[in-house]
Amino acid sequence: LCRIVRSVWSSPQRQKSWLNNVTLLLQKSGSPRSSLPLMLILDVKTHWSLTHQMICCALAHREILSDFIGKNWDLLKYDLMPAHWDAIALVEIWLRNFHATTVQMSATFQLMLSQTFAMLQGLQEILRDTIRTLSTDIPTQLHNVLVDSHLKLILDPHISYDSLAEDFEDSPELLKDLRFSKSKLKVYFNQHYKKAASTPLLAASSAQSVTSQDSESSEA
Repeated sequence: LCRIVRSVWSSPQRQKSWLNNVTLLLQKSGSPRSSLPLMLILDVKTHWSLTHQMICCALAHREILSDFIGKNWDLLKYDLMPAHWDAIALVEIWLRNFHATTVQMSATFQLMLSQTFAMLQGLQEILRDTIRTLSTDIPTQLHNVLVDSHLKLILDPHISYDSLAEDFEDSPELLKDLRFSKSKLKVYFNQHYKKAASTPLLAASSAQSVTSQDSESSEA
């Protein structure tokens, strides 16, 4: 799909040919010219949101794309079969969920760390349910990529405070929230766990002291 889209954008002649093809097919179908975006969206590898937009636009132009490929012999080797379109549609749903989560984060006025975790957890649950419903006949490579992206969302128990603070250096609000969360956690630990954790240590220390005294007495 990326190669087809890049081919459309490769030269002014190709762009003009594409636009003429879109206009002609829209006229034949009786659809208004403004019913579809005329140009395909070019993918940018470093911006997954643009990949999502490219896929959405391609799905909207599915019939037009197939017709355009048939008219350009150099694109025939990239012709997309129904199974390919099904895979593209699946990726679109996947990216749509990521898009919804990032929009939700951006729309939150003051995003707290706890809210971020909750949103990511919600996204993780959606993707997990999607994986469970995947068809057994989808390409293995696509299946592995989707599973890997899901696993990356699982919170790593080895994530440390220092690494998070380093990531938040350019985000004062997130860094402030991280420090506040740390102080709250410290207070909670002192109130609920510190005494219980120190009691066995004190008991062990006392027992060791008594044992040492008994040993000294017996030696004397």
